[in-house]
Amino acid sequence: MDLCQVFLTLALAVTSSTFSGSEATPATLGKASPVLQRINPSLGTSSSGKPRFTKCRSPELETFSCYWTEGDNPDLKTPGSIQLYYAKRESQRQAARIAHEWTQEWKECPDYVSAGKNSCYFNSSYTSIWIPYCIKLTTNGDLLDQKCFTVDEIVQPDPPIGLNWTLLNISLTGIRGDIQVSW
Repeated sequence: MDLCQVFLTLALAVTSSTFSGSEATPATLGKASPVLQRINPSLGTSSSGKPRFTKCRSPELETFSCYWTEGDNPDLKTPGSIQLYYAKRESQRQAARIAHEWTQEWKECPDYVSAGKNSCYFNSSYTSIWIPYCIKLTTNGDLLDQKCFTVDEIVQPDPPIGLNWTLLNISLTGIRGDIQVSW
């Protein structure tokens, strides 16, 4: 596939999803890597009535946000009734000094506000690209859902804004063409 076909495919894919009214689907947490599953095999999907993670997304590898559902329990719909905690694996240098690869301390979400309702935002000071994170939802100390991932697994860039393409020329056979894509 030549470069023109790649750009045309990209332009058509983005414009069809951008203008059809559908939203881009951020990376979901259902596919943890096999390595992370071996590290924490207890990861599972909670039932539909319980609060659970719906997605985590990083637009640029420097920050990320995680989102969850409230579930069916009306008591869990009040602000602050569900907490997100996270732990991350220590770097190789730090891991050599301690007995366990994972931090012993679960830390609470640093920012429940910036990414919107039922979310946790991790700014660049909390984000480490290649270090695995485990996150969990709790209420009154009870575990509701838990997932593990690395930031590179949840990258989904923002779609281009104001995407335009122009057909510059077309071959005599009509099979090939040059396009200019701008945003």
